This record gives sequence, structure tokens and C-alpha cells, in this order.
Amino acid sequence: QVAAEMIARDGGDAVTVRQIAAEVGASTTFITKYFSDKTDLLLLAYKYSSTTAVTRFEKRIADKPGDVISSLVSLTAIDEETRAGWRVHIAFWDKAVRDPVLSGELRYWIEYARKSIEAAIKAGYGPGGDIGGAAQQAIALIHGISIQLLFDPLSWSRERIHEALARQIEMILGRGPSS
Repeated sequence: QVAAEMIARDGGDAVTVRQIAAEVGASTTFITKYFSDKTDLLLLAYKYSSTTAVTRFEKRIADKPGDVISSLVSLTAIDEETRAGWRVHIAFWDKAVRDPVLSGELRYWIEYARKSIEAAIKAGYGPGGDIGGAAQQAIALIHGISIQLLFDPLSWSRERIHEALARQIEMILGRGPSS
């Protein structure tokens, strides 16, 4: 969590093992006992950030199963908390492009999110149609909107994100949510 917070605040390249150790009041030896290098810390920060986002989404779906779109909006960089998570994701993605182990972790989390989103869409819209395609398109839209929000937090309102996601899913499925 501390590594994720520091990466979100300072950037992945700016954070060192020494700084993380100082932040938690430990020695670098203590940190390196559990993490072989900075890449291990980045990986853990990414896992923490991804787990936080997916848990938030799944909790919203469990609380309001019919409100798929609002739950999807919670995955975007819509507020400062979610933007912090997205800054960790971007730092991780930068390294994952060149590292097959990190790339595998990224694929794992995208697949996990896709399955979770598919289940939510199926529950909210009913079976039938290209649910897998709708989930994949939703992920792409969430990624694109979130990147824009990192640079310009006012570029997308919650309502506009909601509308874009609903329109895309309904277009792919050829129908609106079940009642």
C-alpha cells in the first residue's frame, strides 16, 4: 500500500527502495528481505491497486446488481482515489511492455476484470448477445477515459462516462438492461 501511494504520488521511476523503507520506518535490508528489487515492489503495488479496484467494482455490483454502469464508472479514474490507482497502473504498464513476467500479470488482471464485468453485464442485461465483446469494449473504454482523466480530470464527468459506457454496451448487446 505504501509503495502504491508513493508511486501514485511521485511516479514509478522516482520511488526507490530506500525511500519506501524510510516511509515505513524500516531499513532497506528489511525491505529487500521481502522484495528482491524495485520491480518486485512495483508488481506488489500493481497487485494492490488492481485488487482494490476490482474489489470496489465487485462490492458495488453485489450491493446494486442492476446498476452495472455505475459500477463500471467506479473503475475509471473519476476521483482522486481512483486516479491514484490509475497512476500506479500506468507506471506498471510502462514496465510491463518490456517485461514478460509483468506482461503476464497485466494480462491476468485484465482477464480477471473481463470475467467480472461479463458476469455483471449478464446479471444486469440478461443472457444473450455478445457479452464478452461488451465486456472487452467496456474495458477499452474505461482504459481510454481513465488515461484522459489523468491528464485532464475535468475532461469527463461521471454522467458522461456513464452515458458512454451504457451506449457502448447497449449497442453491442442490441438492447438495454433487464428490468
